[in-house]
This record gives sequence, structure tokens and C-alpha cells, in this order.
Amino acid sequence: MPEEHKYEIEQLEDNSVLGRVLECYVYKNVSKAGATNYFRCAAKSRFTSRLEGCALQGEVIAERDLDNCKGSCEIIFKIRW
Repeated sequence: MPEEHKYEIEQLEDNSVLGRVLECYVYKNVSKAGATNYFRCAAKSRFTSRLEGCALQGEVIAERDLDNCKGSCEIIFKIRW
């Protein structure tokens, strides 16, 4: 991740990890450009694709969706081992 992307990662259970985005670099740059009305967060679909790309079964649960991103969020990764 770029240095300006501020986040924390916490293990919740053996198969669950919480990713907490404190300051999203994408949202920050979109805000600077004055284009937040057009911005749609792609984090959930991006991370779901990463699970699939690694041949992992699981799900990505995002507290925010494409329309209500404000530059910070929590995303839970549940992996079925």
C-alpha cells in the first residue's frame, strides 16, 4: 500500500481478519480533485477478487458500500480453510 494509506489489521478469529482503513489514499486524492460526487469505492470487489486470485474460499464484508465511502471503513475477511 502507498505510504499515505493509513490502516490497521487485527485478527478476530482463526478465520477472520479485520482491516480498518483510517485514511484511504484513493478517497483523499479524489477529494483533492473535487470529484467525490462521482467516486464509488471499489474496495469490496477488489479484495473479493484477491481472494479468488489466491484460490481462497471466503467472503469480504464491508461496512460501507460503493455509495457511502467517506475515506475510512472497516472490512472483514472471512476465510474458509
